Amino acid sequence: IVECTQRGTYTIAGTKGGNIYLMKIDDNGDTLWTKNYGSGAGYCMFETPDQGYVVTGTSGLAQIDLCLLKIGVNGNTVWRKTYGGVDTDCGRCVRKTADGGYVIAGYTGPSANYDVYLLKTDSLGDTIWTRKYGGASSDCGNSLVETFDHGYMIAGYTYSFGAGGADVWIIRTNAQGE
Repeated sequence: IVECTQRGTYTIAGTKGGNIYLMKIDDNGDTLWTKNYGSGAGYCMFETPDQGYVVTGTSGLAQIDLCLLKIGVNGNTVWRKTYGGVDTDCGRCVRKTADGGYVIAGYTGPSANYDVYLLKTDSLGDTIWTRKYGGASSDCGNSLVETFDHGYMIAGYTYSFGAGGADVWIIRTNAQGE
């Protein structure tokens, strides 16, 4: 994942050595800083108004939980939250919401039988609500936007519904994820 941040700088998020990893570089590709945020994988990020970052992905190696990180302007951890239970939980996309919180789309469930996972938090990453959508097979939310009426539109794939195989799945919710 690469994000054009401040003029002439870029921030890259991903995974390195089984850890969530961020790197900030300048226009010439010179490294400004690199940071490791512990076991897991980073899948989506954006720059916040305070020139920090919010990153989502997974946390852990044996027990995989959804992770949400708030990173400061110099790459230092402001806060780190994990969400989930005994099943695998993953954040694939995070967006800031109109009320100042965050909404995350991804998946949750036992291996090979995931459901789309939608998680709403406040500005400090504390859970407001969670929702699951899916059927008998694996389903995943890969991207989302907040709609004009503060609901959510999730784009992903489904093996549970459609013509068979991995079909595109669009889910539209209200502001409470219903």
